[in-house]
Amino acid sequence: MRTPKKNTLSAVKPAEQSEPRFPSARYFQIHFEYLQAEINETKFCLQELKQQIAALQQLLEVNNVDKTENYYQQIMPGHEKSSPKKYLQND
Repeated sequence: MRTPKKNTLSAVKPAEQSEPRFPSARYFQIHFEYLQAEINETKFCLQELKQQIAALQQLLEVNNVDKTENYYQQIMPGHEKSSPKKYLQND
């Protein structure tokens, strides 16, 4: 007498049957929220860096204008009209 074959599907554990193939939507939501926070922080830091660079460039321009003006006053005393400062001022 033959023994009845067991159903091979019943040999599969219930946890394996219900396990999804792909991560859940919540996983992606958390992942994208994290990425969005990182992007926002990067944008904020970039804006701060741009402000710092602008301030440094302004300081450099002021220093260069002062040095150039002093140079012109040394080589051409009494000729303030030819000073480059009047051309570099933002009116």
